[in-house]
Amino acid sequence: HDALARARVVLRGRPDRYEASVARQAAGIVLRDTGDVNAGVRELRRALQLARQTGAAEREADVLGSLGTALIYAGQTAGGLAAFDRAIQLASGVLMGRVLHRRGIMLWNLGRHTAALDDFRRAVSVLERADDPLWTARALSGRGLVYLAIGSSARADADFVAAGHLFAKTSQKMEAIQTVLNRGVAAFRSGDLPAALSFLDEAAARYRPLNVPTPFLSFDRCDVLLAAGPASDALAEADAAI
Repeated sequence: HDALARARVVLRGRPDRYEASVARQAAGIVLRDTGDVNAGVRELRRALQLARQTGAAEREADVLGSLGTALIYAGQTAGGLAAFDRAIQLASGVLMGRVLHRRGIMLWNLGRHTAALDDFRRAVSVLERADDPLWTARALSGRGLVYLAIGSSARADADFVAAGHLFAKTSQKMEAIQTVLNRGVAAFRSGDLPAALSFLDEAAARYRPLNVPTPFLSFDRCDVLLAAGPASDALAEADAAI
């Protein structure tokens, strides 16, 4: 809400086209990610128009990446993937790596695991060469999720460990904890239930001071508890989450 309010302040101040494009992109991302997807798409289309008027290919590419995600969330998969394709044509260097990561996440959500894995591999390579630890960590985490989806738990865990080391050097506390949670899921998928519970307990302890909702942690703990012990333990976890 703070981000949306700041974007509106910028737009009321008669910014130039570049600044207006950034502000509308920020507003579109907030609207998209808080559930008003159609409003997000409208803002991002306005941001794209402004970006094209600036003549800055990198600005256009970045907006296209955000729009691609919003279109896929809105059920317009073909249009969303076309936006990503165009973004990758326009982007280079670090921005290309970031757009590849964002497309990889969408392909993973769509169940297109081979294509997602290719995007994440490319993203990791580009971002490592560019010495961008934050987005390298994100790309490693994304690649780990794809490895989990295709049954390669050991490879997934290795990516989560590497991502965790990089996140530890940044201020992204939530993403750092997510790698611990993901390691718990990887351990569960490989059949190591004690390790899975240990990682999930660690994630819970690290989330607690942040005072944020953790529904996915509860879901994952329920899965492990159902496999490890009596159903009453899993039911207690579910009741606590509700």
